[in-house]
Amino acid sequence: MSTSEVSESVLASAGSGLNTHKMAEVDHGTLRAHEAIQLSLQLSKNVPAEYNPLIAHMRFWPEPHNTWLDHFRSAIFTGESIAECFASKPRRLTMLKLSLLGIELREMMQGGLFIDIPCGHGRAAQYLPALSIARCWEVDLDLYRCNQDIPEPVHVVRDGKYHLENGIHDFRIERVNGVPVTTIQDDLLGFISKINKEEAKEQKTFYLSGLQTDREMCKALPGRTKDSTEIQYFDALCKELASASNSGDLVILNGIYPYITGIDPITELRKHGFSLATQSGIVTVLKKKNKPSQNEEYE
Repeated sequence: MSTSEVSESVLASAGSGLNTHKMAEVDHGTLRAHEAIQLSLQLSKNVPAEYNPLIAHMRFWPEPHNTWLDHFRSAIFTGESIAECFASKPRRLTMLKLSLLGIELREMMQGGLFIDIPCGHGRAAQYLPALSIARCWEVDLDLYRCNQDIPEPVHVVRDGKYHLENGIHDFRIERVNGVPVTTIQDDLLGFISKINKEEAKEQKTFYLSGLQTDREMCKALPGRTKDSTEIQYFDALCKELASASNSGDLVILNGIYPYITGIDPITELRKHGFSLATQSGIVTVLKKKNKPSQNEEYE
């Protein structure tokens, strides 16, 4: 990737105040430094100490195929255009046409920030141009992408302790079909709890796809007998998604609720101020409501 391509990517990703007409004059190192400053502001909250043991004992089982991404693609594009696209050689994603759900999503997303948290190697970023998304954060749960681009990936959990409670490690910057994508290595709960919504004010869409937990690794913590690590983790996650969201922000759940024993993310998110916006198959979209008045409560 050329310096000018990286420049444009980072400037868009960071919401930079730099003059875009002078992008070619800014070196890659300077642009990465600028991006790091932006991320330090937008991911500036410290992770609550009580989350450390949950994160340390939580494990996801990464699906190496694009199964869950297939469901998302089928929900936001028409079946006919998908068939035509996959039959073309070379495959041209510009042939894909938005479904009614896709059109509705594009309007709700308002060209903002897409936060992709996949449990596998499929990339939603490739389809974001059709949804008019401005930029994307991609959380790398299993080091699949960071291992390719970062010489020394950090062990998010080491010796039974979460090591990124006060910030992030290195990150990767690229363009995926024209959309600036910043890939960040972290745990899901840890990452979401760092988001400072006062700094990240743009429209945000959280995309949680195929989160399948490793049940053997998620047994109840010593001294905690009421709920499993899995239930406590996802309960905290729903709380932090609400904390990181401004009114109108979205959460897309793509096929995760059948794999979480003892908790329904849709019900929990509704308790924290989200309402059902739209649904298609196993793809569910929830929207953060306005803060209730003094005499009201969220459902």
